[in-house]
Amino acid sequence: MSVDQLALGLLNTSAQIEPPALSATYRDLTIAWSRYSYQGPIFESEQINPILEQAAAAGYRYCLIQPYGQILAERWHPQDGIARDWMAYLADWLSDRTFLVAGRVIDGGDRWYGLEPRCLLVDLHQYDRCGQPQFDDHAETPIALPQANPVRTGNTIQALSPVGGTEHIRPVYSGWRFIATSLQHGLEVPGLDEMLSRYTFQLDSECPQQTTGFARFLQDGIQSYHPTQVHEHLSTDQADFLGGVRQQAVHARRGVFLWNIESYDDVETAPATFRGPVTTLYSVAAGFKPNRILQTHGFNPDTRVVFFDYSPQALRVRQHLIEHWNGDDFPSAVREVFQHFPSPDTFYQLWHNQTPDNVDWEMIDQFWQRELQRWGGAEVFREHWQKYRTLTHDYIDCDVMAQPHTILERVTAEPNAVMWWSNAFFTIYGNWFYPYAQRQEMYDRWVEHLAKRNPHLFVNGSNHNNTCVNDFQVGAYWEQYHQTQEDQLNPRKLHTYEIRM
Repeated sequence: MSVDQLALGLLNTSAQIEPPALSATYRDLTIAWSRYSYQGPIFESEQINPILEQAAAAGYRYCLIQPYGQILAERWHPQDGIARDWMAYLADWLSDRTFLVAGRVIDGGDRWYGLEPRCLLVDLHQYDRCGQPQFDDHAETPIALPQANPVRTGNTIQALSPVGGTEHIRPVYSGWRFIATSLQHGLEVPGLDEMLSRYTFQLDSECPQQTTGFARFLQDGIQSYHPTQVHEHLSTDQADFLGGVRQQAVHARRGVFLWNIESYDDVETAPATFRGPVTTLYSVAAGFKPNRILQTHGFNPDTRVVFFDYSPQALRVRQHLIEHWNGDDFPSAVREVFQHFPSPDTFYQLWHNQTPDNVDWEMIDQFWQRELQRWGGAEVFREHWQKYRTLTHDYIDCDVMAQPHTILERVTAEPNAVMWWSNAFFTIYGNWFYPYAQRQEMYDRWVEHLAKRNPHLFVNGSNHNNTCVNDFQVGAYWEQYHQTQEDQLNPRKLHTYEIRM
C-alpha cells in the first residue's frame, strides 16, 4: 500500500463522552497524534458511511476510522531505524489481503456478530463493489445471515471466514451489515487486534472513575502523574499514554537530540533560487541536520550559525561538541557527553525508552555508520566538521511558541540566510499544553514576524499541523499561506519535499 492511498476518518463520538467538555480535548489529541505519520485530509462525521463516502469521493483506496479519544501511538526512533509506526504496519498488513472491512469483531452469541467502531479499516473499492452497505443498519426481526467460521485466539476473534449456508438471527450490534455483506461476497473479515494493542491507546472510557482520573492529569496536571505509582482509576491505555506524554511534558525543556528523527531529504538540494554560500544559518540545536544544510547549501568562513532552542541543555551540548570534538568517532564523543552532562539533569531523547544507563552502544555505532554513509564517508564528514568548528556560533535560549522575540530580534535582512526550526510547533510538549487554535495563532505570529524581519529568508520545518515547510523564502511563503485555506482536518501543503516530522 502506498501512503497516498490511505485516508483517515474521524468518528464524532461527542454525544457519548461525559463530561461533554472532554470531547474537544479527546478530538484534539486524536487529530494531533495522527499527524505525526499522516498529512492528508481527515474526514469527520457522526456516522461511518458519510466518512467513507467523503474518502471515496476524494479518490482514496482505504479509510482508517477512529473515534474521539483514540491515539495512534508515536514511537520515536532515528530515521531509517528498525522500529515501525502504525502506517508502516498497515502497509505490510494490506500487502496480501482482500477484504471489505477489518476491525475488532464483537461475538454476540445468539445476537450474531458486530464491529466495534473503535478502529475500522475499509477497502473503499470493495465498499463500492459490495453496494456501499450501511454500518448502522437495524433489523427488527430475525433475518437470514451468512454463516461464519470464527478464528479465535482465546476470547478474541482474529477473523470471520465465509463457510456457506445461512442462519436466522436478529443482529443487534453495529457493523453487522458490513460483516454480512463481506461474507456474502466470499470475503473474510479480519481482526485488527494486533494493531490496536501495539499501536493505539484508547483514552475514552465508559467508566466514570477512569474518565475523571484521566482528566485530572490534563495540561499542567501531568506534572503530578508518576508512572511508577499504581493509579487505580486509570485504564491501562490511559496510564501508558500519560507515561509517554509525561516524559516529554516534564523533561523536553532540558532534552537533547543527538540524532535527527526527521529525514534530510528536504535539505539535500538547495532551492533553485538560493545563491550560496549561506550567510547565516538559524537552527534548532538537534542532530547533524544543521551541518547537512551547510554542506549542501555551501558555507564559507564568514558564515554565522545561530542556534536557538527551548532546551538550554541542547544548546550547551551543542557548544560542547563544537569546542571539544574533532569529528571522529562520534560514539566515543557521546560517552564523554553523557559523563559531562549526566542524566537526569540532561534528558537524552533516545529511542525505545533507552537512557544513558541502558543504551545499546552497538546500535549507536550503527546509527553513526549510517550517518557517515549519508555524508559519503568519515573523511568527508571530518573535513566538514573541522571547517564548521571555525565558524562564529551564537546560542539563544528561546521558546519559539511562547517567547519567539528572543530569536526574531536576531534575524536581519540579508540574502541567502537559512532557517530550520524542525517540528518546534508540533512537539508532544506543545500539543499537550496548547490547544490547536493557540498553536495556530503562535505559528501565524512566527511566520508573519519572520517575513517582516527578512522576507528573503529560506525556511525549513513544519507548521502547527506538522505539515512540511520547505523550498520557500518566508516572504513568499507567508503570502501563499494566506491565499490557501487550512483547518485542523485539511492542512495546507506548501512544500516541495514531504518528509515525516
